Amino acid sequence: MRAGLTEAMKIAFFELRREKLIAHIYSENTRSRQMFLNRGFVPSRKGQQLTEYQLSFSQFLHPTHRGN
Repeated sequence: MRAGLTEAMKIAFFELRREKLIAHIYSENTRSRQMFLNRGFVPSRKGQQLTEYQLSFSQFLHPTHRGN
């Protein structure tokens, strides 16, 4: 699944030329939340059931060191 997400991100940024990606993930879905966080997405809005995560093209190209 991780490789699939990475490939989808590449397609979105390089082929579809998107400037930002947004994911809405259920709060109890800890595995998905962690996978998106590990790929550089950052939480941008938290609701009762869903949390929104965003990743800009700039963040994708220049990820910050997270110590992983």
